[in-house]
Amino acid sequence: MHDWSKRAEQVIPGRVASLISDALFQDQRLLVGADLDPGTIDAYGATVVLALQLKRSTWTRWNILAEAARQTRLLRTKDVDARLNVLSAIAKSAERHSISLTAPELVPVPVQRRDGESVYTVHNGQIYTSPAVLGAESVLLDLAADVNGPVLSGYHTSGDLGEDKAAVLRRVASSGQRIETVVGPAGTGKTTLLAELKTAWNAGFGEGSVVALAPSAAAAEVLADSLDLPADNVGKWIHESIGIGAEQRQTWIAESERAAQLAINAGRRRRAQRFYTAAAAARTERDRWRLRRNQLVIVDEASMVGTMELACLAREADRAGAKLLLVGDDSQLGAVDTGGAFRLLVNETNAAKLTEIWRFQNTWERQASLDLRAGNREVFDVYDDHGRLHHGPAEDIENTAYAAWQADLTLGRTSLLIAGDNATVARLNARAHVDRVQTREVEPQGVELHDGTSAGLGDTIVTRLNARRLLTNHRNFVRNGATWTILRRWPDGSLTVRGANDETVTLPRTTCARGSSWATPPQPTAPRAKPSTPHTSSSPTT
Repeated sequence: MHDWSKRAEQVIPGRVASLISDALFQDQRLLVGADLDPGTIDAYGATVVLALQLKRSTWTRWNILAEAARQTRLLRTKDVDARLNVLSAIAKSAERHSISLTAPELVPVPVQRRDGESVYTVHNGQIYTSPAVLGAESVLLDLAADVNGPVLSGYHTSGDLGEDKAAVLRRVASSGQRIETVVGPAGTGKTTLLAELKTAWNAGFGEGSVVALAPSAAAAEVLADSLDLPADNVGKWIHESIGIGAEQRQTWIAESERAAQLAINAGRRRRAQRFYTAAAAARTERDRWRLRRNQLVIVDEASMVGTMELACLAREADRAGAKLLLVGDDSQLGAVDTGGAFRLLVNETNAAKLTEIWRFQNTWERQASLDLRAGNREVFDVYDDHGRLHHGPAEDIENTAYAAWQADLTLGRTSLLIAGDNATVARLNARAHVDRVQTREVEPQGVELHDGTSAGLGDTIVTRLNARRLLTNHRNFVRNGATWTILRRWPDGSLTVRGANDETVTLPRTTCARGSSWATPPQPTAPRAKPSTPHTSSSPTT
């Protein structure tokens, strides 16, 4: 803050703190704790709980205070004490809206702190949840125990499947569970299993009986290619089927039909026909997002889907008489939002499991990957014995990983350089950019992207937002996580780029500023791609 003040004072006359104070508090009376009505405090407390339950399944008082500070950041209080009093009051209200999961003390402890707490309790460490989270988990568990769902009778597996896949398929086809979970570590052939299941389910219940969903648009695209059927991300499906999109569509249908009726009453039949046609089209779109009886809803990478979203899917599948199949690995990445539901279902329902590893060419890697997934530390010796681990100073490791990545590109391989933090990613990106400029693979100038890096002709970028109204020449929308090569840079800052399958699209300047990141393959996380040759540069704390 001292450095910021010094830099600001070089360009702004007068004391920076006074200018900021005048700008924030001009013509505004500062608040004290007594100014806020109990109803206002209670409303803030409820808002805090609503925000927390979308991010996590449980929380502590520290989480409550942090969220209360975020929710009240625009309130201007007289002093620090007034603000702390407001936060404390909101936190107490939020606790009343929450459910405590902390067990009560059975035996009073004579040794206490000055505030009356036991010395054996973690200060502000009480654990809370909300009725909504518990309700969502209860819905999932109840439906997982319900065995009155669709059953694929007379199903026989094909002979070329492994025994573990055949057993999982027989169970999914015959169990009748409303919600079924399948756990498959990386390389066990989940895609092959789902393709076989899709064929069998469509044969038993008719074409269109399988709905495919994934946690992101990029994952949905991969799933669609694997199963040869349309797929969407879970958020989009909820938005269109029971969310805001569905509500807006229903309002449009009602208004169109009312306008058509008014046109008929006025004798304007052609106008009425146009409104009825529009209403019919909206109804068709509504039906496209509805589930129907005996459908199979497949959610791939289900461990990355939030608890609330899974509960929404489960309720809609149950209402329609469909079956919800959750496929994933509870030992991989969890959901960004409130998570843990997939692991809860796996543990409580004795989930079907795939055990045979097929992806690795080296036999030893199959068992080693399972040991690594299970957290067995001794497996590091196995990787070290096979020359897969390299250690040394962070700078040397970074240089080695970068050199290996460069060598792969020279040989025409697909390679991904992964780093442990964003700072290292930015440094590697800048280094790669400079090297490619020197070899004249890319131009030195470029458009500044949202993260401060620049991109020009020949550079590779990754779009970081879904833009469904921005269509490529193949009529596909721009997806979060898609990789593009820049073909042309326009004077207004827009970029014409080429993606997979020779798809091209022009990204507007606003999209480039907000939704793209310069990524000449180094990236901070792995879920966006499955490279043939990965290289990892880890920090000492990773």
